[in-house]
Amino acid sequence: INATTIGSAPGHHESVIDEAALLRGKVVMDVVAKPRETTLLRYAKSKGCEVVYGYKMLLHQAAAQFELFTGQKAPFNVMERAVLRALS
Repeated sequence: INATTIGSAPGHHESVIDEAALLRGKVVMDVVAKPRETTLLRYAKSKGCEVVYGYKMLLHQAAAQFELFTGQKAPFNVMERAVLRALS
């Protein structure tokens, strides 16, 4: 898990982990939300790793906050589509 700002603008071409260190079958998460596909995640995909995009963490946090404040189930799919539109 990359929980740093490395990979976001302005150094969006950087990766906190060298590509050679990534192993097939591992799970790699980058909490950087923009760009959606960071250099680290591109490296991980090329090595056969499962990737978790940073926007997913933000989305789950937002859904939990929605439910806490409204007492209603969050419209998760609607929220995810909105996030993906905003990141594209």
